[in-house]
Amino acid sequence: PITGITVPLDGSPLAEAALPIATRIATALSVPLTLFQVIPSIAGQSMGWGAGYESYYYPVSEEMEHDEEEAVAEYLQAVATPLRARGLTVQAVWQRSVMSRAEEIILAYLPPSGIAVMASHGRGGVLRWALGSTAEAVLDRALALYTQTGKNGLVAQTLRRLGTIHAKRGDAVKATARYQRSLELCASLSDHEGTSRTLYLLGAADIRAGLIDDGLGKLNQSIAAAEVAQQPNLIEPALAAIARVHRSRGAHDEALDAMQRWVAILKTQGDRADALQVLGSIAEIYQDKGAWEEAEAHLQRLVRVTGNPEDRDLHARALRQLGTAEARRGAWAEARAHLTEAFEALSASEPETHAALSAQLGHVCLQQADALIRRGLGKLR
Repeated sequence: PITGITVPLDGSPLAEAALPIATRIATALSVPLTLFQVIPSIAGQSMGWGAGYESYYYPVSEEMEHDEEEAVAEYLQAVATPLRARGLTVQAVWQRSVMSRAEEIILAYLPPSGIAVMASHGRGGVLRWALGSTAEAVLDRALALYTQTGKNGLVAQTLRRLGTIHAKRGDAVKATARYQRSLELCASLSDHEGTSRTLYLLGAADIRAGLIDDGLGKLNQSIAAAEVAQQPNLIEPALAAIARVHRSRGAHDEALDAMQRWVAILKTQGDRADALQVLGSIAEIYQDKGAWEEAEAHLQRLVRVTGNPEDRDLHARALRQLGTAEARRGAWAEARAHLTEAFEALSASEPETHAALSAQLGHVCLQQADALIRRGLGKLR
């Protein structure tokens, strides 16, 4: 059984992004949470480095190190205090590093039955941190332990996470190898949920590599596995990816089919806000297709169903899309009315959108005036 959760921190918001997940796990399992920070030795910090160059060091005093330790302790306590207020048992621990790497210290600190929850990169900023080397080292160690103990489900899950780190790094070959091994394990375990997740990652990797048809095939397989696992939340991202690919290729009907299926799932789950946003995207695809009547009819329905105050931003977006569609066919009066309504409904916290909409409205007003003048001149003749 898991006896504790450790969250490695470094003072950055990115590292703190692991806290919500860690607190949920700690709460669900009723285990203590440890906030752990590695303090690199000031005397060993690089003053500047690069390929082919040595690091340069500078002398420090005990007072400087003491000040840094105090600052880290205060930071960890500040993070721990609101968590303790929620009833969690939280320990704040720091450890100074002299020669060891951060991942070595984290691994050494972890108890045998504890787990670490961490973001893939943090304060470092240098390339190896940005690519999640510490997270990779911890996952590699976990992979070895899970493999030795025959925990194939956790092996498959860890392989997916390592594959994602390689994918972010741009190493498609390693990422695909990790994903393929994870897929084999999921198949051997009849783990349909894991199969769906892995096929989605493989499909996304294929699409990034330009293997569009292969990627679409894997995404559709991911959907099929998610349906068997009865996990509609896994179907949504696959449908969204399929729709994006088809739309970018100009395959509007295929994109619309994927989006309509996505909306149906969202409605079944009662996710009204996301369903409305997807409906707005469907109208855009109709416009891309040149099906102006269908686009306008769709947008008019969307305007009607977003009339509630909580849907104000969606309502403004639908009105703007409708006004834009009407302007395309020269229906200047209708376009002006809907764009004006959109301008009034739009949140004042979006000055850039306000300005763009104001310019668009001004253009429509000028076009309407021009049309009226031309009509008047025609009657005079």
